[in-house]
Amino acid sequence: MANQDLRDWIEGVRAAGELKVIIGAEPKEEIGGIVDIYMRKMGNPAVLFDEVPGFPKGHRVIANILTSIPRVNLALGLPPESPEMEQIQWWRNYFKSAPSKPTKAVNGGPLLDNVFAGKDVNIEKIPTPVWHEHDGGRASLRAIFRR
Repeated sequence: MANQDLRDWIEGVRAAGELKVIIGAEPKEEIGGIVDIYMRKMGNPAVLFDEVPGFPKGHRVIANILTSIPRVNLALGLPPESPEMEQIQWWRNYFKSAPSKPTKAVNGGPLLDNVFAGKDVNIEKIPTPVWHEHDGGRASLRAIFRR
């Protein structure tokens, strides 16, 4: 499997026709409800919420990510059209060999594209949807990080 990051996976999902992009959904009242609708049926597309009101451009939310065989295939590095049995075989082979890769120190990479430290850390820059009726959403994060 080639080294991929989430951005690569999202582009693969988009190319496979497995992604619905929704612009401007409100995190408090819309995102959770929309995801609830999309999660009701296996095979509905993944949902990417972009341009979330009140959050910096580029701060997105993705949900319903692994509810289709093609999206799981892409996550495993298989062609999206691979049949379910090929995915099962992939897992069988993976667990038989139980691959272990040693860690390797690096001085850069996509992981370090967005690094904040000290007073620059602001958890409220992340769009935090209200997923369910009694979910505190953004207010819950504030409470947790004030401790």
